[in-house]
Amino acid sequence: MTRFILAYTLIAVLAFGPPFALAQGQGPQRPASSQAPSQPPPQSPQQQAPQSQPAAPQQGPPQGQDQQQSGQPGFAISMTVPVVNVDVVVTDNDGNYLNGLKKENFRITEDGAPQMVSNFGTTDAPITVVLLLEFSQLGYGWFLYNAVNWADVFLHQLKPNDWVALESFNMRTNVEVDFTHNPREVEQGLISLYFPPFHESNIFDA
Repeated sequence: MTRFILAYTLIAVLAFGPPFALAQGQGPQRPASSQAPSQPPPQSPQQQAPQSQPAAPQQGPPQGQDQQQSGQPGFAISMTVPVVNVDVVVTDNDGNYLNGLKKENFRITEDGAPQMVSNFGTTDAPITVVLLLEFSQLGYGWFLYNAVNWADVFLHQLKPNDWVALESFNMRTNVEVDFTHNPREVEQGLISLYFPPFHESNIFDA
């Protein structure tokens, strides 16, 4: 009797065992994915930009070095020349030129230190002169005739670098000849003055 029960038990196990095992083997399984793992979505430029870190404060030079640089002297050029020409004009309180001076009458200093005057002499500097003539019928013939002669003597004493001009006046001032180095232009300007338009004298209104 025991054998039959054991046999039924074995038969029952064999009958019900494989489906049960199959049910266990066919349980829910996650299929293996053949694709690569999905990458995270691209981030925006704002998200990709690394977070800015506060820059470290720049350290300046030491205080002692800064003071040394500020105390350095500026750029300077010094030259030594043998002779320096100094042109001077000496006048009195009324504006009259003083002649006959010697180098002992002058003293030149540089930064408070006296300098030796090695050369001394007078030079003829160019002058600038204006011949002013009243062009009026009053005394026109005699005065203009003499004015031409006087001007001729004066113009022949001018140097080539001197400037001379001719102006006339009656009711107003007229520039007959502008400044020139040629005295002949002034002489021609004097000769061209004829037939004055006014008779009165305005010499005190010039």
